[in-house]
Amino acid sequence: MKFKQFLTEEIFDLKRKYVHFNKLLFNDELPDINLRYGISKRIGGSAKAIAMKKKSNSITRYNPNAGVESIKPTEIMISTFWDLDEDSFNGIFVHEMIHIYLYSKGIAYTSGNDRGHGTEFIQKLKELQKKVSFTIPETEVMDVRMSQDLQQKMFDIVLVDKPGWIGVVVFNGGYFDKGLDEVKQYYERVNAYTKHNELLLVRSDHPSLLQYRINRKMKRQMASQEMDKKIFDEIKKNGSIILTIAS
Repeated sequence: MKFKQFLTEEIFDLKRKYVHFNKLLFNDELPDINLRYGISKRIGGSAKAIAMKKKSNSITRYNPNAGVESIKPTEIMISTFWDLDEDSFNGIFVHEMIHIYLYSKGIAYTSGNDRGHGTEFIQKLKELQKKVSFTIPETEVMDVRMSQDLQQKMFDIVLVDKPGWIGVVVFNGGYFDKGLDEVKQYYERVNAYTKHNELLLVRSDHPSLLQYRINRKMKRQMASQEMDKKIFDEIKKNGSIILTIAS
């Protein structure tokens, strides 16, 4: 499904989907909220609400909703970064509707999970899963490919492989042309402090790099973002290695 086609196909009409699933799965109990498309490189969608907290009663891990006086669901956003077919679209959309359902019941924080996917969420998901043929995912993290309409870009990156961690630092393509010495000196210091299995400066157009936060310049401390080992190896094999600091 092309990115632009995604937005115009009738099957991806957010309002129509919301009305349909509200009636089918939630007994028309969900409130009217804002529905929109957006772009998230890390998740398929999100659900928002405004929670009013009591000043005199703080939220605790034992009773996470104790401090919530009222909660108003406000929005579902679906990311167009991902190449969704109808089933995967339905799955992430209903996932976000479960969040809206729990918000509407005054449940701002689910038990046992600070990201909202705790006991109450999973119970509702399992209940609804019996009523639909598509899979409702337990988290918003996507396991589908990115939208085909996204253009390939060249990036200058640092591949980081150290004990217990594989990650990447991403710069815009061409950054090493002017900033190579600064990057080299920084990561030589880093490797002197913590020995790395591999520390490589690479130029690559691997599509997965589009998911990562892009650094415009060097900072005093550069934090790498976690990367799957398979992608790490693909980039190392197919990218252009500019400099090897550790191997």
